[in-house]
This record gives sequence, C-alpha cells and structure tokens, in this order.
Amino acid sequence: MLAIGLTMSALIGNITAALTGSLKIFNAATGLNSVTLGNTTTLMPLGGYNFTVDVFLYGAINNLAAYQAYVTFNNTILTCTAAWIPENNQSFVFYGQMIVPVSDIVNSESYALAGAVSFTPVNVAESGLLCKFNFTARRIGSTQITLLKGPDTSFLLDPDNIRLGPSTVEGFTVTILASLSPPVASFSFSPKAPTANHTITFDASGSYDPDGGNITNYRWDFDDGTPVTDVNVSTITHSYTHNGLYSVNLTVTDDEGNMTSVVTDVPVGTAPVAAFTFTPTTVAIDQPVTFNATGSSDVDGTIASYGWNFGDGNTTTVTNPIIIHSYSSNGLKAVKLTVTDNDGLYNSIVKNVTVGTPPIANFTYSPLEPKEDDVVTFDASSSHDPDGNITQYIWLFGDEIGITPKPTTTNQSTITHVYIAADNYTVSLTVVDSDGLRSQPYTLVLEVFSKPTAGQGFDWMWYIVIAVILIVVVIVAVILLRRRPQKEAKPSEI
Repeated sequence: MLAIGLTMSALIGNITAALTGSLKIFNAATGLNSVTLGNTTTLMPLGGYNFTVDVFLYGAINNLAAYQAYVTFNNTILTCTAAWIPENNQSFVFYGQMIVPVSDIVNSESYALAGAVSFTPVNVAESGLLCKFNFTARRIGSTQITLLKGPDTSFLLDPDNIRLGPSTVEGFTVTILASLSPPVASFSFSPKAPTANHTITFDASGSYDPDGGNITNYRWDFDDGTPVTDVNVSTITHSYTHNGLYSVNLTVTDDEGNMTSVVTDVPVGTAPVAAFTFTPTTVAIDQPVTFNATGSSDVDGTIASYGWNFGDGNTTTVTNPIIIHSYSSNGLKAVKLTVTDNDGLYNSIVKNVTVGTPPIANFTYSPLEPKEDDVVTFDASSSHDPDGNITQYIWLFGDEIGITPKPTTTNQSTITHVYIAADNYTVSLTVVDSDGLRSQPYTLVLEVFSKPTAGQGFDWMWYIVIAVILIVVVIVAVILLRRRPQKEAKPSEI
C-alpha cells in the first residue's frame, strides 16, 4: 500500500495553522485519481512502467510556511524514483517564494517524503500543488494509494508548532497489467573489490518475475572454466584462482519456463591507476598537445595498454604512455584515458582540455548602496570573449538556499535581483562563450543596508527643510508686523 501524509507549521510566533483544506492525490498525466499501466496482451517493458502522482491542497490553510508529504508503499511492486518540489510550476503553493525543499527516498524500507519550508508564510494557501512523486511499477498487480499523517517533522524550522493535516481523502488506485512476461535477471556481488582465492558472494535476490510469478532456477556461469551451476536459491558463493576480469552470466527461469540472462563483469584483483598530464595547458587550434600517462601504475602487475578518447571523436589504443594529438576546433574537450593491466583489469580518468581562449567575466551593479527590498540591477556587459561571443551568464547572488545553491542562468547581460534582508552578499558571475568555454568566476561583495525605521534616518536634508520653514515664518511675521496700523496720537500729546 502507498500512503502519503502531511505535516504543516505556521512558523509565525506561536500562531498555529488553521487546517480547513483537504489533500488529494492525482495521476499527473491525466488528472484522475487512478492509473492503469499496460494491458494483458503486451509484455511488461524492461525496467517496468513509470508514472507520477501529484499531491494537491484543496480548500484553504492559513499561515502556511512548511509541510511534508510522507509516502509508504509496497516495494515488491513499486519503486519510488524521485520525490520533488515543483518550484517552477505556477500552481505550486509557494510559487515565486524563497524555499528550502526537502526530500528523502528509502526504497528498502518502503518510504519516501517531500516537503518545503518557505521563508515567507502564505497568509491563506488555497488549492495549490504541494509535491510530486515518481514511481516505477515492476510487477503485475493492484495497490490502493491513501493519504495518511506523516510522523516525521524533524526537518521543520519549528517542530513544536505543528498540526497534522486531515487523514481521510479519496483513494488512488494503481493497476499494472501485462501478458505473461519473462523474468528480470539481476545480481550483485561482494566484496566489491575481490581478490584471487577469496570467497565472493553473488546475490540474485534483485531478480523478479513481473507477471507475479516466481523465480524457480538460477543458473550461474562464472567464466573461469568451472562447471555451470544450477540452484533454486538466490545467493551463491564462488572464488577465483587467478586475478582477471570475468564476465559472469546469470540466467533465471520463472514458473512458466521463461528465461532471461544478464552478464556483469567482475574484476578480481587490484585494478590499475590511471593518470595523465598534458602540455601546453593553454591550447590553440592545430597546436600539438603532448599527453603523458607515465604516472599510471599497477600494484600487482604491469600496464598493457593505454586507450585514449580525445573528446573530439578521435580514439586510439597504444602501448606507449606518451602520445601527441591536435584539435581542429575550439571548445572544452573531455579527454578520457583507460589503462588496462596484464590481468585484463582496467581503470579510467577524465580531464578537460580547453582549446581556445576562455571568456572573461565582469559586472557592475546599481545602486551602489542598495537597501533591503530595493531592486538591484547587475550589468555584465563589460564581460567579453577574445575569440567569440558570450552566450550565457550564470549568476549566484549570494542569498540562494541549500547546500548546493541553484544558479540563475540567462542569455542577457543585465539582470535584476531583490535582497529581502540587510547583509553582505558574495555575488558571483560565470560566463560561457560560443565554444562552450567557461570563464573563471568573477565575484564582488555587495552590502545591503537596512531601511530606516520611524524615528531614524534624520539627515541634513531635514535640517535644511526646517531652516527654510523657519526663515519663511520669520519673513511672514516681519511683513505682518510692518503692516500693523499706527496708533492715533492723543490730544494731550499735540
């Protein structure tokens, strides 16, 4: 059974969210509260059927600042492949706001969750999209999806201020159909770096029959000349007498007699270490570049070959560790070296070679002393590319949320941004040119000032205004005094 639950928090003082809305689950592709995958005349595709469910809020919730959807499911039928927040969807409850998305998937324990915390609570959240879950259905069957309360609120900013959402909503039915399908073969092995004359455990418990049947036989071919082994259990042990790369073949048979095989390479022994350098480090078109792989090594043997992929469509395998190559076009070339030792074991390394001159990033901003909530304009028109054009401007404004900040990418040289809090922000710009080359990041520290509150910000302008008012008052007073009528003289004074 798949179950989704919600927790919410107001996060405004001690206000608790008023939960008058309800939650519903829909098929993202159709808007229905059910999904039917496949049919009885078609084999189940390799890997199974993929589908997405949306979790919606219907009605209203006051002062919504945080929530999570908690998912449990039958992991013998369904696998959760993604739990995510649709930030760019205009129906998202926190659309356009700064949020911290949270997600976690543990298929082995049959649960996943997705949620978000907003730094600006929504006074009244009405009928919005909360999150999405992607699933793969791997077996024939039917399961009922229901919405339940989620117990885990540890990621919320104020877990003491939580009220659980409603727990009774419409059901959601998932039906998976297929004709009698062959089984799916899969296995792992441990340890991951086995050596000769040591026991290796092979585990085929990941194999399954998508039409609901059972695996009745596991046939193993260990590719070392030993006899093929048939067993009716999913695990088996084996050891090799020599180091080398062995292509292990597993064939599984289901209760309808259908068979499927899978081959996986098992390296026995210590793989070599791949390493190389290249000169010059700044490369021009048609300039010879020397690639040197003498730094590669093998602790239990010798390196037999060096396989080069130069990132421009040219590949070669040689026995000499040094080779020369040139490029006919600018761009960032991903050069891959694969070294193979005398036991057939191999290892690879990839390095980027820049052909051409990278662009140079630069920018200014205005106003020079922005205050919180001011619109700041960033101008990168002074960035330039010596041998091409700039096609992308990649910005980090210093106020992004998360361990891995999400940059803002545009093809325009100017962009605006608003900072909601006074602080020092490190702004970074990276530009990309028409050859795909990236500049070094150009950074500036931008100080955002607080807006003056009532009673603050009394500056010289106010003094000037007050002085002008006083001068005007004095002038008016003088004029009025001069216009006062003179007293008539008394007869005794004549």
